[in-house]
Amino acid sequence: MFKKGVKIKAESKLGEAHVKTLRRDLLESLPFLDETMLDNIMPRKTPIHIVKLSNRAFVFKAGAEGNPVFFDPEGRGVYLPTLYAIWKMPTGTVPAVCTYSEVSRKLLHGADLMMPGVVASDTLGEFKLGDVRAAYVCAPDGTRRHTQPFAVGTMETDSDTVAKNGLKGKGLRNIHVFGDLIWEMGDKSKPHVSFQKDRCFLEDDPSLPEEDPEPAAPAPAQSKQAAAAAESSDSSDSEDDDDDSEDEIDEVVDGVKAMSVKKELTIDEKVELALKRALLAVADGDLPIPSDKFFNDRMKPHLNELDADVKKSSYKKASKIFSTFEKKKWLSLKAIHKVENLVAVNRDAAPLQELMQEEGVLGSASGAASGAGGGESAAGGSAEGEGRGRVIISTHYKVGSMLRPIFGAAAQMDRDRTFSETDVRENLNNYLTQNQLWIDGGDRSKGCKIDDLLLDGLVNKKEKEEMADATFSLDEMISKLIAKLQALTHVRRFPPDGGEPLENTRKGQCKHVFIQVEDRHAGRKFITRISGMEYFAMEPEELANSLQKVYNASSSVAKLPGKQETGKEISIQGNLLTEAATYLRDVMGVPEQYIDRNDKRK
Repeated sequence: MFKKGVKIKAESKLGEAHVKTLRRDLLESLPFLDETMLDNIMPRKTPIHIVKLSNRAFVFKAGAEGNPVFFDPEGRGVYLPTLYAIWKMPTGTVPAVCTYSEVSRKLLHGADLMMPGVVASDTLGEFKLGDVRAAYVCAPDGTRRHTQPFAVGTMETDSDTVAKNGLKGKGLRNIHVFGDLIWEMGDKSKPHVSFQKDRCFLEDDPSLPEEDPEPAAPAPAQSKQAAAAAESSDSSDSEDDDDDSEDEIDEVVDGVKAMSVKKELTIDEKVELALKRALLAVADGDLPIPSDKFFNDRMKPHLNELDADVKKSSYKKASKIFSTFEKKKWLSLKAIHKVENLVAVNRDAAPLQELMQEEGVLGSASGAASGAGGGESAAGGSAEGEGRGRVIISTHYKVGSMLRPIFGAAAQMDRDRTFSETDVRENLNNYLTQNQLWIDGGDRSKGCKIDDLLLDGLVNKKEKEEMADATFSLDEMISKLIAKLQALTHVRRFPPDGGEPLENTRKGQCKHVFIQVEDRHAGRKFITRISGMEYFAMEPEELANSLQKVYNASSSVAKLPGKQETGKEISIQGNLLTEAATYLRDVMGVPEQYIDRNDKRK
């Protein structure tokens, strides 16, 4: 997740109090870490710097010019050690997961590790979903492995599932690898010459090149299974020199498919992907929409593109898909005149957010079908060739000083940070778990009790005595917590060129873009004015320049009239009332309901 266009946004030195909090949180969240190791990695007198990245992650460096040692991949107070930190720990401190040298090249380019690509699975031991693991290169027979890892991530399955189902499905969520941005923030050292840009070799591999290979080639002395994994990962069409029979070659091809890190999606995964793309493509202004119409008009094109037949999936029919993912809080359904309708899409749901980050703007790299307004260009075809942007408007919350401990180090170190409702739920759930506030040791069905911090922060003085020993459900606690947070409007815009998403958070309701056309000379000259684009993370100068090119009309930008106004106004020659609104909707992704038009022609 630190390979594709992630940038450094800011860096600052942590205060002593924040460093103490960070050290405590690290020791609590990483069970393999102890005080001695932490002192070696983060000496107590060394200043700790925090670096904020464009993907919401935080990276902690030991000194202004020191190496990054820990990071919070999603800014939620969940910490992982960097490779620099692991390389300073005693060998084997971080539990290992081993893979083939040939598979390492795909992980180095950001792919997750599937369970078929794991070597010597019996050495994994007991593990749970989300456990931190370091990825090592291992010999195909599992007899030896590299002394240092080349990647860090979290497990996407657990040992009980592996014991039951075997080596199937996802294994390690690959978060940080040798050669990514976090590694480049340090001194760019490597523990051994076997760490190459495109592949990690075993230390005693005879095929180890003297310099970084370009491109890396499979070693001639590979095992068949390992070579198959690499061959599949690279989609190579090279011929095998061995005199294998046709049956044996087919056997190797089967091994290729099984060992591939980038395994083909199952039918259920294809259905899930089609649903995610369809949900993200539908505009809020098009809701509610009958669920059968949504399935046929919005979801089926994605299913056809992925060659997925719902009848062959475990869902069997559309109604089962919708009910399943309503329970997962991706969407909301409601019966209107006895007809089931899709009434809301939870665009803050983690799987939908992940898809947006992976594929960028809908309908671009993936070729997904667009939602309402689809891939149509602006009126008259003037915007032909433009991509299609996407705007997501949601409510975020800012946390006051009293309640910041609930949200961990992320809120305490960045006081301006805002949280979605999903973030609020997750952080509160983590706080209740860490402080053992669930009744009967974690039985969520029986509710939770509240501690002094929650009592002071969420309960009115008059209610404190009667509420002190009361129990609450998680939903009741979330309602009480949200009522105490400052609600803000959060706009996230994905540019039509597929660049990094732009964000804007402001108090109050989201204001509209205002477009007005005026008669400047007795019906012979007109001027179009546009304001309010800043609320949608658009720079007035950039928008004016784009409109000028698309419609071949001169434009200018000036401050809005009035002392209280802080925004800017675009003036464009000619009557572009309809064209400008179409461009903002179909190219920039501004929802129709947030565009106001006014025709002042005489």
